[in-house]
Amino acid sequence: MASPTFVIYDSGISNPDRVVIEHSAAFPDFGLLFRDQGPDRMIFQGAGKPVLSIGIGNGNVGIGTADPSATLEVRGDVRVTGDIFLTNADCAEDFDVADTEDIEPGTVVVLDADGSGLCQARQAYDTRVAGVISG
Repeated sequence: MASPTFVIYDSGISNPDRVVIEHSAAFPDFGLLFRDQGPDRMIFQGAGKPVLSIGIGNGNVGIGTADPSATLEVRGDVRVTGDIFLTNADCAEDFDVADTEDIEPGTVVVLDADGSGLCQARQAYDTRVAGVISG
């Protein structure tokens, strides 16, 4: 194995956070931080807040969080311009639902008259079925 270009810590575990790269002396909270506690990770930060983190030991990636608890954890909105493929998973969309006080989990819902929202199905074999309300 080749010798490292630089070493972050001399030895030990649970070392304090260490800034590896900082923007400048005037902006020390912008840059790259190494965290040696919990799963080791590299954290890109802006204004002292995590922007992107990569778990070195567990491979978890966080956007907007320094401590992702899943393979990919995003704290904030996501904009996708292509397809999203969910294998063996479920996906729910946000729709406006009319008469929400009458709709319970398990209720079949259909697109409303103008197609902009959902309402409870009132007839059998309705071709406008959008789905079933989950728990």
